[in-house]
Amino acid sequence: MKNRFIALLTFGISGLAILAQTNAPLEKWLNITSTGRSTIAMVKNEVTWRDNVRMEAPGMKLTCAWLVADKLPQENLPEYHAVATTNVVIDFIDDKGKTNHTTSDRAVFDYHVQGSVTNETVTLTGNPWLRNDQLTVTGDSLVWDLIAKEYSVNNPKMNIKLPETNSVPGQTNHLLPHF
Repeated sequence: MKNRFIALLTFGISGLAILAQTNAPLEKWLNITSTGRSTIAMVKNEVTWRDNVRMEAPGMKLTCAWLVADKLPQENLPEYHAVATTNVVIDFIDDKGKTNHTTSDRAVFDYHVQGSVTNETVTLTGNPWLRNDQLTVTGDSLVWDLIAKEYSVNNPKMNIKLPETNSVPGQTNHLLPHF
């Protein structure tokens, strides 16, 4: 399956919208705005946004102070690489419809196809946190694999919300291991 990518530039308040067209029925799109200055270096295939950066895509919102996309999708080259820094906040909806909230100092977005294998990851570093209604995770780094729909955490620390039970006060909760 051949993917074609079209970059649609909208110059308003430092904005760029990237539309990825594929043979799939749904289109992927990305809208990025900032209140500061943006630099678009077409020869280097790089765009930089500064100050109050907001990025929106289907099911995801990101805010940060600085965003550099130093590899943008091009026709016959379905790759991208972008780095968000300073006060990075990402909110996204997972496959179960649950809202997930992440924060970090830095987020690196990578997408590339090698052979027939597609890799798409977001690597959070600098005090990364992931929170949803059942779980809070932090560690040295958190890698979110968007294809496998899983996380890898170095030096993890987790808080997991256990299901409610109808235990009588003083009784042992049988969901917890006995030591």
